[in-house]
Amino acid sequence: MMKIFLACGFSLLGTNTSANAQAPIYLTQSQCAAIFQAAGDSYAGMWLAEDGQFVLGLTSEVYLDDAILKKLRIERVKYSEVELERFHNEVVKRKFSSHPDISSTHIDRKVNRVVVTAPKNRLQDVINFFKASSVDLAMLDFRVQTTTVTFMAILDDGSCKT
Repeated sequence: MMKIFLACGFSLLGTNTSANAQAPIYLTQSQCAAIFQAAGDSYAGMWLAEDGQFVLGLTSEVYLDDAILKKLRIERVKYSEVELERFHNEVVKRKFSSHPDISSTHIDRKVNRVVVTAPKNRLQDVINFFKASSVDLAMLDFRVQTTTVTFMAILDDGSCKT
């Protein structure tokens, strides 16, 4: 649970200062800990909405203190973060990542699905490939690859780190 707390909670608090500037009410460290403890296996992620408000994805109803509820919006979703991570790691990455037409895969907590991207002219082939494999297509969101990914080395103090 602590791993999720550090990865999701603090990254939202620290990196989205513009959203926090619009909505100065933010979750404290103890409130984040209370959310993760109360949510347990129902936790499906936390993100900032376009209006700057925190959104908490939950698969079932949980009790949260009123002080916490004033600072976020709860959205009911189908899959927990644990379910999505397991599906992504054990099914998508392990079994399908070698498919030549798959550009990328990741978990999108806002849509509560594992996203699979492919070039526009190959997307239907990728969808058909997953259909033929008898996986739960409801957990997948197929998207057209819209950008080119370029891998570059990071230069630091004259040394090249890859």
